[in-house]
Amino acid sequence: MNLFETMAKNPLYTDQMELAAIWLPYSVATGEGNTHRIAPNATVYIEDGKLAHVTANTPATHKVIMCMGTLINQFELTLINLITNEPTQIKIL
Repeated sequence: MNLFETMAKNPLYTDQMELAAIWLPYSVATGEGNTHRIAPNATVYIEDGKLAHVTANTPATHKVIMCMGTLINQFELTLINLITNEPTQIKIL
């Protein structure tokens, strides 16, 4: 079996699970400051279904409830809208 076949059968690479945090390859401004790490209870600004920077003009709109994904990709955030309390999910690519 080659490396790719081994990875394709390993649940760490294929099964989604709850993660303690998602590390982004870029920095994003959250309600808590600039960070590469998004974890539950972080407050974020969502624009057009994507993470955007929190600023004085664009305050946080959502709170992170849960981080999901495989250990290497397919990351998703479960969020709650701070105004309407409606839950939503976004994918992090």
